[in-house]
Amino acid sequence: MVAYNFHSLYSQDRFFFFVQTPVSGGLTSTYISNHSASDSIAELFPAANWLEREVSELHGVPFSGKKDLRNLLLQYGDTTAPFQKLFPSIGLKELFYDPLKDTLVQKNVSVQI
Repeated sequence: MVAYNFHSLYSQDRFFFFVQTPVSGGLTSTYISNHSASDSIAELFPAANWLEREVSELHGVPFSGKKDLRNLLLQYGDTTAPFQKLFPSIGLKELFYDPLKDTLVQKNVSVQI
C-alpha cells in the first residue's frame, strides 16, 4: 500500500490518499512482485512526482503510467533497491572510493584488533 500525505500550507488542511498495491503469493508473501505496479497519481497531483520517483528507486515499488523515470540517487541501469535489504548485512568485501582513479575498489575485509 502506498500512502500519500498532502498538506496545504495555505489552509493547513491535510489530505491522505491510499493506493493498494497488489502483493504476490497470497497472505504469506510480504514482498511486492516485480510484475505488480501501483498506478501513478503524478498526472493529477504534480507534487507526487518526486515521492513516486524516490519510492520506486529506493524501495523498488514500480508505478504504472509514470512519465518521469529519472533516477534521483542511483546510477542509471542500477536495478537494486537499497531499502529492501535483499542482500546480506555482512560480507567478505569492503568497498572504497579511490579518488586518484575515480573508481570504486573492492578489498577483502580487514579486522584490526
